[in-house]
Amino acid sequence: MVKVSRIDPNSIAEELGIQPGSELLTVNGRPLGDFLDWEFLTADEELVIEARQPDGEQVIYELERLDGEPLGISLEPPAVRRCANRCEFCFIEGLPPGLRKPGGRPSMKQNSHRLAQRLTAGGSSEMPSGSPSRRSSS
Repeated sequence: MVKVSRIDPNSIAEELGIQPGSELLTVNGRPLGDFLDWEFLTADEELVIEARQPDGEQVIYELERLDGEPLGISLEPPAVRRCANRCEFCFIEGLPPGLRKPGGRPSMKQNSHRLAQRLTAGGSSEMPSGSPSRRSSS
């Protein structure tokens, strides 16, 4: 689920009646976990968007847009989630000593923390939906 922060004037979203504060739940039947899911799933020309309006009403919007016309929806900024997996290959926590200033924290560039979470499935034994299944090493 992602939350709408702003709707552009004269946009597709405004025509549909999508409101700031709405929670976007699914696109074409696929659940939205975060803004990256939204960007990926809304690349299609034909969309069915399930949303919950600020008053709690559940709404389904069906639309067709041509040539990638923008929807006019701005989303609330994502919350940074920290991974607790301690993977050997971690490029955030696993930097060798001396590669950052004393007391400095690793940087989170271009959603690398999100990629790491997708690669490791957030510590879960299940892969995120739409990802290939995990193979056993035996």
